[in-house]
Amino acid sequence: MALEPKSGNFDFISAANTGYRLAWKNRLPLLRLMVLPFFIKVGCIAAILFLGFENQILRHGLVMIPAYFAEGFLVAYVIRTLHAGGDLGDDVKQARRYFDDVIAAMIVFVLIQLTLAFIIGYTISAMPEMSPETEMESTSALQGFLMAVSVLALMLWAFRFAWLHLPIAMGIPLSSFLSRIQSFSSSIPMLGCWLAIFLPMAFLMVLISQGISSFFPIIEGEANLLSTFVLGSFQGGAEIVINVIAGIAMSYGFKSLMEQK
Repeated sequence: MALEPKSGNFDFISAANTGYRLAWKNRLPLLRLMVLPFFIKVGCIAAILFLGFENQILRHGLVMIPAYFAEGFLVAYVIRTLHAGGDLGDDVKQARRYFDDVIAAMIVFVLIQLTLAFIIGYTISAMPEMSPETEMESTSALQGFLMAVSVLALMLWAFRFAWLHLPIAMGIPLSSFLSRIQSFSSSIPMLGCWLAIFLPMAFLMVLISQGISSFFPIIEGEANLLSTFVLGSFQGGAEIVINVIAGIAMSYGFKSLMEQK
């Protein structure tokens, strides 16, 4: 006997399956829509390498802002079109019918990406400052374990807010959506849905990246600039694909969530 769904939860397996199915069904129009965001992202990656920012993680987010806007519009437009009953094969001008929601979702997407870029960049930048000796002097093993658990719990709690652009793109009032995801457990199906999309795609991305790397020689223990650019461009394209599929899947999970009594 199936259990009644609780507020904040949804069937993430069904949502992920819907994401894959709709992405495959609309693969040709989606690929056409991804072309411009992909080339904008490639341009941003080239700018990072040209400016010598490849090792300055905190500056990556600022350089990538144009790519975030393009990708945010893509995700918002795709989500809104699918849920509004539109056809992704039609001209993008149909976005004018729901311009406000698409633009608002795009802006929220950019803010989320900048926040994530800052957090990841700050964390990576701060890691070399701490040696094993100073770590052992500053905290005990138990304190370190509790700190790690606390950080993981905080990340899981905040995970739900990384998807606020989706209900906006769907036309769902943000206050109504936030009231449905106020419980800590609401992050769990979101994480499950994202992992169901991310892990298979990441596995393929690693395999293809290794194949690409084999074509470029390693000079003095480091990959050359061309190799870094090609790999970065491929990974940037893969990120767009993952974000689109995950956005579709998560949005249908949110739809079922909002339809619960």
